[in-house]
Amino acid sequence: MPKKILVVDDEKDIVSVLLQRLKAYGYEATSAGNGEEALRTIKKENFDLIILDIMMPVMDGAKLGRILKGDPKTKHIPIIFLTALGTKQKDAGYVLAGSDIIFAKPFDFKELAGKIEELLSGRP
Repeated sequence: MPKKILVVDDEKDIVSVLLQRLKAYGYEATSAGNGEEALRTIKKENFDLIILDIMMPVMDGAKLGRILKGDPKTKHIPIIFLTALGTKQKDAGYVLAGSDIIFAKPFDFKELAGKIEELLSGRP
């Protein structure tokens, strides 16, 4: 059974490319356009990993990340944050859990795919 990944970003071009490439790598991938939509989706489906933009309308990725890490049902899900804000957590105003990673936009998909594989396989 393929691993399920949720892509949360308000930039439709990025979402489209990520979904296409993730599916080509054999993952089951779906998307949400903001944090509130993602939260509704996560309550209905189980995901193995979340790719989460920081700056979004309605509910930003930093707030969604805090909600997910504070919930015993979702705190185990690794999050890969995508951001144009820089790659230092203090600069962007969010806290990383041990399984979370930050990628600055623009990003190299092969590098991102490698990190996804590491997180999903449990390798450090």
